[in-house]
Amino acid sequence: MSETEKLKSHWAKVIAKLWNLNGQYKLLNSEFDLNFELIENGGKKFIVKVMRESCGLSFLDAQVDMLDFLKKEEAKLPIPNVVSSIFGSRYETALDSDKKERIVWILEKMDGMLLSEVSPQSKNLMVDLGKKVATLDLACKKFSLDTAPPKHKWDLTKPLWIKDNLSEIRDPGLQDIVTNIIEEFISISDKLNSMPNYWIHNDLNDQNLLVKISADGEAVLSGILDFGDMTLSPTICNVAICSAYLLILSEDGLNMQLEFLRGYHSVNVLLEEELDILYTLIMTRLAVSLVNSLIMSKGKPDDPYVTISQKGSKKFLY
Repeated sequence: MSETEKLKSHWAKVIAKLWNLNGQYKLLNSEFDLNFELIENGGKKFIVKVMRESCGLSFLDAQVDMLDFLKKEEAKLPIPNVVSSIFGSRYETALDSDKKERIVWILEKMDGMLLSEVSPQSKNLMVDLGKKVATLDLACKKFSLDTAPPKHKWDLTKPLWIKDNLSEIRDPGLQDIVTNIIEEFISISDKLNSMPNYWIHNDLNDQNLLVKISADGEAVLSGILDFGDMTLSPTICNVAICSAYLLILSEDGLNMQLEFLRGYHSVNVLLEEELDILYTLIMTRLAVSLVNSLIMSKGKPDDPYVTISQKGSKKFLY
């Protein structure tokens, strides 16, 4: 039996015991945690999330609290439902195959295809995406927690760790470009840090956004996934992150990003001081994504989840 099959078999037994769910398991791509798609025998689909050993319970509570809050605050937002265990808990602890304790939780799988797989991406879809991200950001401004966010590499207010890893970029010209981006970020950091912080999704990339065809035949946003990188930051950081991935998504990325901003601005007005730093934040996110991908790909050179943004980031940065 392969290692993947052993993993699926082990966690299938755990989920059957704690959630009374049975079916077919598929291992999904993930940077740190173990994620499975579970297709129940009756056809219903779930996402099983087995958290990394170092996962803090307080931060997982924060994620689940955020999902619960958004469901109540903005019921129309396409946010997944958390599935309670047979004990009524939002998550459980269980031993992995190495007898190490892991936190496990389950979400209902949402309908739709990944934005990265949608072609072509229509202007109307980008406007709809912008409106729903704006609605998400406005709702998140009302969300509060006593928990401090964990420190991690995806915090767009603290990207200077890439400065110590510029040697990962072998192309001298590209290294110079990233160096200039770092300098530009430093020049706007005071303005960024003066802005109020709110809890934001922080990872609105094309792998975390689902699309489906509505009843009137239009492609619309149908799912906002994975709040695992949520953090406290100015709201414009969320806009910049989503914009960055739209820009490298297709050959028409610039026009798509502008339609996204048009939709966003119609719901949550972007201030002049936010627009002043948006471009620099977008370029900073692409630089962070590139450097991170180069570092991670050394250990996982054939993992598409690790290398997925590398080509697009390089092309746009040049």
